[in-house]
Amino acid sequence: MSTPEEDFKKFLNTFMGNDFGGAFDCFSKETRDYFLNYTFDLLKKRNPEAVEVSGIGLKEVLMMFRMNEKTLVHTFWKTFYFSSGTQELYQFGSYALKAQQGDKAIVACVLQYPNGQQGQVDICMVKEGNSWKYGFVESGMNLT
Repeated sequence: MSTPEEDFKKFLNTFMGNDFGGAFDCFSKETRDYFLNYTFDLLKKRNPEAVEVSGIGLKEVLMMFRMNEKTLVHTFWKTFYFSSGTQELYQFGSYALKAQQGDKAIVACVLQYPNGQQGQVDICMVKEGNSWKYGFVESGMNLT
């Protein structure tokens, strides 16, 4: 069985390797649901007629995420990349378990920048099945 910090590193490597379908599966259910609804709402705002005529719903948006669909790469994932700080966590972070209670854990991401400055971000990980999932929403983050 993996540890919370190992599964967070797995998410980072998957995302930075441009395997967005795999990265989507590394998120907690609460976060995946948030991303599905966020993206569906965005599609409805951008082109409500197309969404209505095509019959696109949450099930189809889920398929788009799992299939690395190009539209999401250029819209959702680009937004996620710039708003989440994932690139910094990947490039400058080291990860250690800070706390664990039941099916929730906090991974401390210590950031060591080349100029000597340091920072820390606490990441919530949620146990689902046999693995730990990145609780982006549970960590208090959002896409704005």
